[in-house]
Amino acid sequence: MSSISSPNANKTDLSQIETEALSSPVESPASAVEEQKATSVDDSLPSYLALKYTFFTPKRGDLCGGFCLIFEGETGEALFQTFWVSRSDSLASLKANLDWRTFNKLIPHIGPYDRVWGEKLSSLFSELFPATDRVAFFQAKTCDRAQILPRVAETIRKGYERATHYFLEVSCEYELLTRKELVEASILEEAASEEASSADEVPLEEETSFAGILVQCLPLIDPVRGKAVSELLPGDFLEVQIASGTGAGGLLQQFLKATKQPSIFPVESIEKHEDKIYIYLTINEEMRGLLTLNKDLRLRTKSPLPEKQNKSSGRENLIFFTFLGFALLGFFLAVQYLYR
Repeated sequence: MSSISSPNANKTDLSQIETEALSSPVESPASAVEEQKATSVDDSLPSYLALKYTFFTPKRGDLCGGFCLIFEGETGEALFQTFWVSRSDSLASLKANLDWRTFNKLIPHIGPYDRVWGEKLSSLFSELFPATDRVAFFQAKTCDRAQILPRVAETIRKGYERATHYFLEVSCEYELLTRKELVEASILEEAASEEASSADEVPLEEETSFAGILVQCLPLIDPVRGKAVSELLPGDFLEVQIASGTGAGGLLQQFLKATKQPSIFPVESIEKHEDKIYIYLTINEEMRGLLTLNKDLRLRTKSPLPEKQNKSSGRENLIFFTFLGFALLGFFLAVQYLYR
């Protein structure tokens, strides 16, 4: 794996390779643009890219993690990101060469989420691999991507090493995706004009290979009134915190904030292993939440219908202020009668 001196140097290399790829005698710049436009129209052609990345320290138990970023090739806009950092012993079965669906399902199983390092490292990513470099990487030919990929991996590695002060070993792979795949995964919405035709073409019994989106959540501890994990049952409602502000987690946070709803979801299932407990939450029909715990804690539970409680409390306030108004009116009339 080749190395580079700084992120700025990496950007220069990416732009040089991009220029060589576009000025190749086999493919002119105009033809490359036309091909990119055709790709964005045809759902069966790859117009998106998934970058899968893992990192860990040589000393077991210090730091390990990874992310999967899915972005649009034409603009470099990030559509979905899973980011996970832990202090577990190893990455276990998580490998960068896995397909992106399997990678996203396995990444929360490497160990308990480390919130401090997670927020710090995830915020660096847009600087280490900006949208311009993503576009250059996607538009390059397959042979040129093989040269660019190690440089991208090195830039991210050095940025993470400067932030953590750990020496890291990394692995990085990419996967080209079509719009159809992302629609099936509920990352993109199907165009309204295509819904009728797609319903006729796709058999009803056909199964998709990606069941839905998994949002990483963090538990809220309540040692006094909370309910122990060992006592939780499917259907109990837990109040949690969304772990990531990007990707599906960021969209969920924006929706909850806009609708003024708390992050309270019902427990769907509980999986208990020797050293970890996995609690799956139902967010909606396509989205699930996941809590990863390493011990039996008392978690904050809530009523399943907090909005009804708010309405009842509002009615109680209305009755109180009505009686208060009548009392003040009676007092005013009595004073006016005495001083006639």
